[in-house]
Amino acid sequence: MDNELPAELISGNVHAMSPNSAQAGTGEQGRPRETGASLRVGLGAWWVPGLVWVAGIGAGVQWAYANFSRAAEIPRSRGFDNFVWTVQNARFDLWHGGLAHMYAGNGSILVALPGLPLLIVTLIRGMSLVGIAAPSQGLVWLHGGRIAANYLMGGSWWVLYGFASAAAFSALFPLDALARRCGIAGLRRWILVVTLGLGIWWMPVLWAHPEDGLAVALLAWGSLRALDHRWPSAGWLLGLGVAVQTPVLLGAPVMFAMAGVRRWTRLAVRVAVPGLLAVAIPLIGDPSDTIRQVVKQPTYPLNVNARVTPGLAMVPHPRVGVVDAGWPRSLAVVLACLLAASAVRWWGRSGALTPPVLVWTLGVSLSLRRVFESVVFPYYLVSPVAFLLVAALARDWWRTAGAVAIGTGLFLLIRPRLGEWAFWGLMVLGLAALAWLGFPGHRTDGKAPPESSGSERGRVAESLPGVR
Repeated sequence: MDNELPAELISGNVHAMSPNSAQAGTGEQGRPRETGASLRVGLGAWWVPGLVWVAGIGAGVQWAYANFSRAAEIPRSRGFDNFVWTVQNARFDLWHGGLAHMYAGNGSILVALPGLPLLIVTLIRGMSLVGIAAPSQGLVWLHGGRIAANYLMGGSWWVLYGFASAAAFSALFPLDALARRCGIAGLRRWILVVTLGLGIWWMPVLWAHPEDGLAVALLAWGSLRALDHRWPSAGWLLGLGVAVQTPVLLGAPVMFAMAGVRRWTRLAVRVAVPGLLAVAIPLIGDPSDTIRQVVKQPTYPLNVNARVTPGLAMVPHPRVGVVDAGWPRSLAVVLACLLAASAVRWWGRSGALTPPVLVWTLGVSLSLRRVFESVVFPYYLVSPVAFLLVAALARDWWRTAGAVAIGTGLFLLIRPRLGEWAFWGLMVLGLAALAWLGFPGHRTDGKAPPESSGSERGRVAESLPGVR
């Protein structure tokens, strides 16, 4: 790994990374000098998110064992059902050749592209080769009838749940790298990483949806590559994120806008290929169920964890207790495209965006999906809040305090039962407030930032990947 200081730091000719001008100078190929390759980060730059990553995995696995093991009572939360069913379906698909029917039967809970189930299938197969017991569900007898309970049984559960937690918490590393690109260092970096860790903990642990965290990680890595103008890897990473969870596709418009029209064809192919490969087998073997689940994406508003919005009246209701995604999601895509075009036109110079502008645009784009949802589940809010927190903490301390308070308030908002308009209105106001706090300000018209002092050079050096 390259841990050498850039020549600019050695010579003392370095600019301060202000929130509105965090992008450093570019070399002959148009790549930022401040980082080199965004995926080759020195270990010294990873120790802060690494500590939170390890602590989050350990706490998540222990919490799951305490609440979903044979020694525990019947699970007190139904949110864990989704992960249990995903694992059980993966096991069935592997042993019975049912990959073509991933979206049928119990697999009907799957409405995204099957990136995570395919990873779990591969992991179960690998464990079986080394003799680790296959995952199984605990059974409990009540009133003479047998019901399935979400107990952790079999040695593979420790591996599977540890893998799920690690995959979700992997988002900490690219988000922290983006934060350092935005000039966040010192105490604010700690505040950001810990806050992000607490938010991400929701997804794999309390709601059993590690795929959302993994998709955010891939989107953030892709945006780092886009900042480096490395479009092939940016496209592949975004495509892998879409194959795991489709909402991250709302991050594509700003990347396409940055890439320029002449790169659109190749970038689109790279974004599309991973998802098409992931869904190819079920699409060929069971096209009806696959298209229904992936395109219409039915949701269950009667679920005890669901929070409905006024959009419920505007989407199709194919049967009792089930609603389809409907046209409002298309409106979110259109607005995300307009936002990306406006960002490049207003802040971009030759299609390049500074890190704070890119992060803020991604956060607002992901928020649009939540605004136009008819049914919202708690973990839906984590991905947009994560990017908006990075954008807000790149500004100043009062925005930092406000963003952390509002982000925490959004997570608490999902707990009580509120009316449709009350919940939706508070959610939209919270996301709008975060977007306002993280707004990157006016463009600098290409003017170079002022020379930094010696202390500022030290802070910049500490925030660069690979600098110890």
